[in-house]
Amino acid sequence: MIWGAFLLRIWSTRRLALGNYPEDSEGFGEPLSGAAEQGGLADKSPLNPLDVKSEDQKDSAFIHGIVKTETEGQEKILEAAPEIDLSLLQEVAPPKSILLLVLKIATASIAGLGFISAIFFTSQSTGWFDSLNLSNVSKDFSSSNLEIINLQTDLNFYKILSAKAYLDNFSYLGDTYMQKFEIKGSQTADSVEKKDAEEQMAQLRVDLRGKFLAARDKLSGSLAVPLVSQDLKTTTDADNETLFKEKLTAKLTSSSNDLKASEDPEAKRNYKNYLQSINLVANSALKTLLIGTDFDALSDDQLYKLIKNVNALVVNDMSVIQKIKEKRIKWSDIMNELELRTIAVDKYYSDNLYNQLGGIRYSSYDFESDSRKVMISGDTKLFNTTNFTMIADLIDQLNSSPFFKNAEMKSFNKSGATDTGYTASLKLALDLKLPKE
Repeated sequence: MIWGAFLLRIWSTRRLALGNYPEDSEGFGEPLSGAAEQGGLADKSPLNPLDVKSEDQKDSAFIHGIVKTETEGQEKILEAAPEIDLSLLQEVAPPKSILLLVLKIATASIAGLGFISAIFFTSQSTGWFDSLNLSNVSKDFSSSNLEIINLQTDLNFYKILSAKAYLDNFSYLGDTYMQKFEIKGSQTADSVEKKDAEEQMAQLRVDLRGKFLAARDKLSGSLAVPLVSQDLKTTTDADNETLFKEKLTAKLTSSSNDLKASEDPEAKRNYKNYLQSINLVANSALKTLLIGTDFDALSDDQLYKLIKNVNALVVNDMSVIQKIKEKRIKWSDIMNELELRTIAVDKYYSDNLYNQLGGIRYSSYDFESDSRKVMISGDTKLFNTTNFTMIADLIDQLNSSPFFKNAEMKSFNKSGATDTGYTASLKLALDLKLPKE
């Protein structure tokens, strides 16, 4: 085959060198004539002999003969592809690399840890594995919340009872302070009583200040504390405060119910304290009053009003007593005031000289609690027939009093003589002023 290709190349080169000649009998020919050359192959490119097509088909026969000669007796031009023994590759191992080994171990470890972490956090944040009785962080949070609520409720329970005790003492001392304050401002009390009342008020102010500040300290803080549950992440402080108030109220109610049927005196006192303390749990008005009051800046009159305001907002024995006192008529003050106003008209009224010198004498008093109206009966005696003038002066005195108002004469009847005196019946009607009037 190699020789055939070699001969083909020589033949092609020779034809290129000699020009386009017709073949002779030996395979080589003379040159073509000029006309034939111009009409035949003159327009063909001689540079690529393979593109030149001869008219004589003997060229193809010639080439075919060469190829046939070279390939005769052979079925294939190329030999069969060699077979590779793959068993040899089994003994060939890739080169060992510590870095590659480390990377493989690290990748496997990260994948394993990621899987374990996913399982762990799923078990801690969900209830998917509750059947396995595994420890669960969300359950631990709930348990912690319950423990926090119970402990804080116990703390609030004793805090509210302490606040009530301070307020009870404040009301008790305040009742005494109000009594002394009224004596100090009374028109019927003498100077000794007023001085003694003023001294006691100064000492009572110190004691009242301590009880007031202690009660404010107990009630001014929040009843709530932060919780750790994920379920309460979006809960506001107001919601937490409401939650702990409800828990405290429930504990006070439960504690009072446990003692309700007891006959023990101590248990009865505690039962009453628990019920009265419930009023303090959500008493925002009392809390505002305590926080907003500057005790040291209070005058005697302002302290008197503060005591009354506190007693109106709390529920205890002293506050109940004060409410009764406010409705109760102080007859001693009323009688003293009536005597003073009568002396202003009849200067001998207190000397019991009615029969000798005449004047004003009262025989009966009547009081209507619903209408706060006072009815006074009596008579007047004068030796100059001016009984009506005396009664008119008495009415003017009573109407100018801080205790009375709307005084009027209901009837008038006069009799007598100059030597024995002129007597006129007296029947007065007047209203009692309210404390704020």
